[in-house]
Amino acid sequence: MLWPGGRALSYQPVIEGLALLAVSAISRRLFDGKPSCLWVIGATALVTVTVNPALGLILGWAAEWIRAAIVRRLIPERPKP
Repeated sequence: MLWPGGRALSYQPVIEGLALLAVSAISRRLFDGKPSCLWVIGATALVTVTVNPALGLILGWAAEWIRAAIVRRLIPERPKP
């Protein structure tokens, strides 16, 4: 049923964003994540909720790619015993 003015579909991205945020808050990755991962998770969740879930997904992929490149460059690999 449409609400007055046909606004039912305008709330769909907000509801989807909140659902994605709820799933990410419950997931183990948020609690078991490395400190370098937490800013990526936070930025992705913020953009997902405030802007658009699709843009949040794209930002999350890009931010994770950048984070992984930085971590690989700055943190040397440990020698295997």
